[in-house]
Amino acid sequence: MKFSLFKGVVAAGIITVGAFIGQASAGVIGLALIVDGSGSINSSSWSLQMQGYKNAINAAIPTDSTVAISGTQFSSSASVFQNMTIVDGGNRGTIADNFGTQGQMNSGTCVSCGIRAAYNDAMASGLQFDKLIFDISTDGDWNAGVDPDGDASTVGTAEWAVDGLVDVVNCLGIGNSADCSFIAGVGAFSVTADNFDAFESALIRKIRRETGQDVSAPGTLALLGLGLFGLAFYRRRMSA
Repeated sequence: MKFSLFKGVVAAGIITVGAFIGQASAGVIGLALIVDGSGSINSSSWSLQMQGYKNAINAAIPTDSTVAISGTQFSSSASVFQNMTIVDGGNRGTIADNFGTQGQMNSGTCVSCGIRAAYNDAMASGLQFDKLIFDISTDGDWNAGVDPDGDASTVGTAEWAVDGLVDVVNCLGIGNSADCSFIAGVGAFSVTADNFDAFESALIRKIRRETGQDVSAPGTLALLGLGLFGLAFYRRRMSA
């Protein structure tokens, strides 16, 4: 009986260690940051938004080469200003600065243009993604291109991206007029910032959630607890 208990403790320990090793060896998370540069955003709000991206990248993107990010601005069209790049300690600051210094396109709102441009960039990167996430920020609704909430048969929709190689399309809406109804993919979510003053803190929380930094590993913790419980029980039996 004692030997059986001991085997159970060892097994639980092995499983727990294996869970930690699995977490440590996870593949690259691709995070495409797709930025609203439409004319509804005034110059001071644009500065707050892009400073928010800069600060969020420095605060929330890890430097252990587990996350790759890109930057795409959309307005009536879209432009990739930061190609999908694995982030490490040597380039995170430079990438963050690139976001912080972007000028505003300042025209219409083609969300689908941003999705399509970010998708093409991710596919051209040659990276192998454990998970590919599209993170769109917007303060309004689309008025150019195609409806991003359309079906998967239409190029540029969120469903089209998910029907390809994107896992989820998430959204950060700024203000009461933001439309995030287009989110797609299993586990997709949207968050809201009341205004651009609150944008940075909302973005940091969102990025940490998307990259798994704010999500505990309940299975791992449960296994660890089981192993510790078994060890304590075994010790009590040995001393009885």
